[in-house]
Amino acid sequence: MKISIIKGFLPNIWFSLFVVSLLHPGSLRGGSTWDGGQTTGPNPRELWGRVKNWSGDVVPTNNADIVMQGILKTTNEVDSGVWQNMNSLTISNSAASFNIRGLELTNATGITSFHNLEVTISNNWVLSGANTWSSSSNTLNIVGNVNLQANTLTWDNTGGASGGVTNIIQGIISGTGGLTKTGGGTNVLTGVNTYSGATTINGGVLSSGAAGVIGDSSAVTVTSPGVLDLNGNAETIGSLAGSGSMTLGGATLTEGGDNSTTVFSGVVSGTGGFTKAGTGTTTLTGINTFVDTTTISGGTLALGANGALGGTTNIVINSGGTLLLNGGTGTLINNAAVINLNGGTLNANDKTETMGNLTLTADSVINLSAGGIAGILTFGNTAWTPGASTLTINNWTGSPGISGGDDRIFFGTSMGGSTLTGISFAGITGASGAYVLGSGEVVPAPEPGTILSALLWFGLLTGYWLRKRGAAKMKESSPIEMTWSHSGRKRKKGMILY
Repeated sequence: MKISIIKGFLPNIWFSLFVVSLLHPGSLRGGSTWDGGQTTGPNPRELWGRVKNWSGDVVPTNNADIVMQGILKTTNEVDSGVWQNMNSLTISNSAASFNIRGLELTNATGITSFHNLEVTISNNWVLSGANTWSSSSNTLNIVGNVNLQANTLTWDNTGGASGGVTNIIQGIISGTGGLTKTGGGTNVLTGVNTYSGATTINGGVLSSGAAGVIGDSSAVTVTSPGVLDLNGNAETIGSLAGSGSMTLGGATLTEGGDNSTTVFSGVVSGTGGFTKAGTGTTTLTGINTFVDTTTISGGTLALGANGALGGTTNIVINSGGTLLLNGGTGTLINNAAVINLNGGTLNANDKTETMGNLTLTADSVINLSAGGIAGILTFGNTAWTPGASTLTINNWTGSPGISGGDDRIFFGTSMGGSTLTGISFAGITGASGAYVLGSGEVVPAPEPGTILSALLWFGLLTGYWLRKRGAAKMKESSPIEMTWSHSGRKRKKGMILY
């Protein structure tokens, strides 16, 4: 279906039709033009079936191209009355407003609105083919439901980003088809929509007027300069991709339920949260500034550039979820962001990163990387309270009680000398729990027997070394004279004094 609107007043109907034919080629082929000529007679005077409302006194038949001008009335309350099956609908230039209502309308190609006043269509729509709905200078308000079937609706708003033109679909959009937003204006969805096809934003703003306006399984692509504005309304989508922008406005976006792998290089901004669901991988490569909680409940959230989570204040990694440090040079995450391991996995991937405190609320994993570049994970811990949970650290290399040989983990230096429970270094023998060195580095703690043996051998070896070193030095020294106090006699080097 297609709607077009042109600004201005064209008093000559034939000139108007000529303009419409140029702007919407083929729209007059087998078409019918509403002029609102039924000005007398019984009410209601504006029924679709009143012949005087149509140019030539001919009511359109099915599959016609409908042109509405209403030049003989200032207000057109068009009541379709019966099911109407049209090829296209064009609302042309006039000084009249339109409110189209009635039974369901079926449209094969689209709506084109070149009108200068608001157009409200209350009918339910069924798309029998790919549709383009376009407006350039007015508000197009679709009140009824829209059944896409398996078709894509391209919703164009050429009013411009600063033109103040806003189009609205208030009804519920259903079907397996998709929605594409084009043009520089703002289009608003207010229904709890169930359509499952892709949502693509190529320009302007697609704004949420309520929670859940995009189908939960819809794959969303925002292409620059397009914007998805949640406007403070929580939203669940199948996946997120593209290079455009998204503003949260205090809401949380949940994405990933379609289990696909996507890359979003745009910017997520505003207050609000971001939740990764599903089994796929979402990679963030933009400098995201949103502040609030990032939750990984399933699959992998990969950070592909500095600032990917530069504004978030809290990161929760739930069971089944993985946070992958995948790019950048050490500033992927807000340095003060609290990391809550709630059964999930933090994959360090040889990266060096500073974060806030590390908390453990369920058995979780930190994967270090053996070999490659030696990375350092630094947490701001001043205390460690694992409760009954265990943090397993994989791929740590070295020996218990001393600094690691490759990737390392640091807590705050104030914890130096602390022995920590609830931490297990996988594959390290002779270790029990963890110990914090004076530098703040967390290393495997030697088992108690190992500690005693190490101290004993250290003492013995140290004493032996000191004795040998002392004897060697005495042997190498030059002769000295010493005075024995009670006799005043001198003794040579090598004499033992008691």
